[in-house]
Amino acid sequence: MSNIKNIRGAEPTGGQAKMPGEANNILCTLPIYGGGNVLALDASAAGYGNPYADNAADIMILGISTKGSKNFATKTYDAGARIGYTREGTHDVCLLSTNAAIAAGQVLSAVTDSITYDDVSSAKLGAVDLQVPTTATAATTVVGSALALAFAEYGQIIGIALEAKTSSAGGYIKTLVCIPALMVIPTA
Repeated sequence: MSNIKNIRGAEPTGGQAKMPGEANNILCTLPIYGGGNVLALDASAAGYGNPYADNAADIMILGISTKGSKNFATKTYDAGARIGYTREGTHDVCLLSTNAAIAAGQVLSAVTDSITYDDVSSAKLGAVDLQVPTTATAATTVVGSALALAFAEYGQIIGIALEAKTSSAGGYIKTLVCIPALMVIPTA
C-alpha cells in the first residue's frame, strides 16, 4: 500500500485548479519579510505583488503571504522572489505595531507598517488593525461620492480576529481570513 495521497489526474483545460487552502504565488517587486504579510497587487508593475500600500496605489489585496523572500544562502531578503499567498483559512497575520485594542470577533483591515525585522530596519510590510468605519460608511445610507469611500474601506477587510490583543501589542494576530472580492470601485 502506498503512502502517497492526493494524486491528481490531468488539470482541466484553461489552467491549474487550486483546492481550498492551497497557496497561490506571485513575484514580488520588494522583499517580503516572512509569512503573515498582507500582499497587494503592485500598481506600477503588472502581475507583481508588494506589501499592502507600499505606495498609495498598492491597494488591491491579493492575500496573506505564506513565506518570506529570505535567501538562506546569502541571508538577505530578495526582491523579485516568488512568494506564496493564501486568501482563506486561519493564519497568524502581522499586526500594526501601534494597533488599537482588539477583541475576538472584530473585523480587521489592511494597513501598512515599517518595522525592524531580522535586523533589517524599516522593513515594509502589510499588516492589519481594527477596522473602524468612517462616518460616511458607518451611516445607514451611503450615496453619491461616499459610495467610492465605502467600497475602498470594505476592500481593505482582511478577516475576523480570533483572539484579543491589547493596544500597541504588535506582533501577530490569529485571523480567520475572509477577503471580500470587490473588483469594481466607483470613482464618483
